[in-house]
Amino acid sequence: MPRRHLTNGSSFFAIVATLCFSAALALAEKPPAADLVVYGGTASGVITATGEGYIYAPALKLAITLGRDIVFLLLSPATVPHEVSVEKGALSIPGEEGTVTLSTENGELRCAGTISESFKTARIILNRNPGLPVYKEGFNATLHELKEPGSISCMWKPVARSFEEQLLVFHPNIASTYGFGPSTGYPIPSDLRRIMEVSTDDTDYVLGDGVGVDYKIRLVIARGLGRHFSDEARLIVK
Repeated sequence: MPRRHLTNGSSFFAIVATLCFSAALALAEKPPAADLVVYGGTASGVITATGEGYIYAPALKLAITLGRDIVFLLLSPATVPHEVSVEKGALSIPGEEGTVTLSTENGELRCAGTISESFKTARIILNRNPGLPVYKEGFNATLHELKEPGSISCMWKPVARSFEEQLLVFHPNIASTYGFGPSTGYPIPSDLRRIMEVSTDDTDYVLGDGVGVDYKIRLVIARGLGRHFSDEARLIVK
């Protein structure tokens, strides 16, 4: 399994580690040897083109007495397809003549409807929210945009990429300024984009969907003078 090292950059990025364990090792005359195994869970996260985002992944913190602590972060791909369900069957905005029907089948969300009133733009937006204090609104992805009255439809399937497992090794300060776990983090997105071989043409790179993230699907209609009308439904991704 490749061993990768991460360095600092210039933008905010957060690592949220799951299944965290710590172990203290006393330094003897000879440095101790240890076999470290990290179990369970697949990686999910977003790496934006502006150097922001988040990663949820299994991790292990090794606290070394009289030495530098080390964090091991395991990025593993999903091995089974995701399941998707939605809390309600339609998105509608009263008085705006806009309704979108929601359904799920074979791990896929399907949206279909019509917008009949005049408007500036009508969009179906997927919101991924990892629950970080800095990104309270989460990360949005536009699935479909309409600029004149008519039908609006799209399909969305949780991202489950195929890639070689990566074991990332770095100092805890790179993961977080306040300790190991959910909080603000030091920047590492440029390294992750390179490790995952993300093209520079890609804007927001989704490493994977699933654990630790709240999902919502939204219908947003923009009118003149900065007015926006919206409705949303929660998605459950397993």
